[in-house]
Amino acid sequence: MAFEMSRDGDGRTIRVAGELDIATREQLETGFAQYASKDEEVRMDLSEVTFIDSSGLRSLVALTRHLNGVNQIVLVDPSPHVIRLLSLTGVDDVGIFRIEDGDGSRSMGPLTVPQE
Repeated sequence: MAFEMSRDGDGRTIRVAGELDIATREQLETGFAQYASKDEEVRMDLSEVTFIDSSGLRSLVALTRHLNGVNQIVLVDPSPHVIRLLSLTGVDDVGIFRIEDGDGSRSMGPLTVPQE
């Protein structure tokens, strides 16, 4: 199991790498609570997530509670693994997260499931 979380130089981006699953769920939630601020939008760079299961997705959804409905979590450049799970579960359609490409310049359109 590999999991890493760090805060980017802009002070708002949390980089997550490795596996998001039941084994790392608590680490993600604890780290997010430590890094996140209720006063600002939180960006999560998920480009290096190599695996995510329903426990990891549940954690991402649960993290929105830390923001008290004031701000949104922006998923930046989610890996194909993340895109696949968001699309298959329909979470990408309910507006919980904003999803941006890697440079943050635009929101991504509807997600399509990557072909394996």
